Amino acid sequence: MNMGMQEIADELKKNFSEVNKKGGFFSRSFYTLYGPNSNLDSLVNRDMEIHDKDYLFYYCFGNGRLALTNSYFYFSGLPEESHPEYMSAIKKVSHFYRSPITFPVFRIEILKIIEIILTSQSLGGSVNEYVFHFIDSNGKQESITAQWNRKGDIIYNTIVRLINRIICRNNIINLAQDKENNLDYDGAINLYENIEMSEEAARIRKLKAEQSTVKVDQTVVHGDYVDDRDTIVKDSVISKSNIGAGGDDKVTKLEKIANLKREGLIDDDEFKQMKKEILGK
Repeated sequence: MNMGMQEIADELKKNFSEVNKKGGFFSRSFYTLYGPNSNLDSLVNRDMEIHDKDYLFYYCFGNGRLALTNSYFYFSGLPEESHPEYMSAIKKVSHFYRSPITFPVFRIEILKIIEIILTSQSLGGSVNEYVFHFIDSNGKQESITAQWNRKGDIIYNTIVRLINRIICRNNIINLAQDKENNLDYDGAINLYENIEMSEEAARIRKLKAEQSTVKVDQTVVHGDYVDDRDTIVKDSVISKSNIGAGGDDKVTKLEKIANLKREGLIDDDEFKQMKKEILGK
C-alpha cells in the first residue's frame, strides 16, 4: 500500500467529516466518504463507471467528483476534455451521464507526477472553472479543466496541497536520487532546490566537485598510452597487440595503483616498482 495516499485520506478526514446525503427530487448527490470498504468501492465504481478497489476517499457534489486509491487520483472533467496521448500518467478511463451531459473521468497515476497546480475562476452563480496543471517526472505538462460547485473549493485545494506535499515531494526526491545515481548532478541539484532541500543540494555540489577532482588526478587512459601524471607509457611499452591480449587488465591494475598512490597508501618508489611488475619490465 502507498502509505502516502493513506496519509492524505487521514488528513482529509481530520478536516472534512464523513457525509452521505442523497435525497429528494430537487436535491443533488452529495458524498464525502472514506475507505477502504467494499460499500465505498461499489458506490464510486457505479457513480463514475470505473473499476477499481480500495478507495480511500470520495467526494461528489453534482457532476464534480474526486476519488483517491493507493495509486490513482480520479476526477470528472468537462465533456470536451480528452487525455494527452504523450503523457502516460493521465488517462481518460470512463464517463458518466448526468442529464443532459456526459462527463469524462480522468485517472492520474500519481506516483509519476511531480507537481499539480490548481487554478480557478468564477463562472457566476455557484459554479467555478477549475484547471488542473500536471507536470510529470519527464517534465511533460498537461492541463485538464473541470466545472464544479464552488462549495467544494476548500476540499479541491486541500487535496492538491496534500498531494504536492506528501506524494509529489517524495516523487521528486526519488527522481533526484535517480539522477544522482546516473551522475546527472545538475539535474539532482535543481530538483532538491525546487523543494528547498538545500542540504541535499549542497551535498551533491560537493560530490560533483570531488568527482571533478578525481577525474583530473586519476590515471588517464587514451587509445595508445597511459598517463599517470608521472610516467607516460607509450606504444613501446603497451602496444596495440597487448591491449588486445589482456591489456585491459593491465590498464585496470595501473588505475588501481594510481589510486593507491593518490590516497597515500603507497609511496613513489612502491608505485614505480608495482608499475614495472604490471607492465612486465
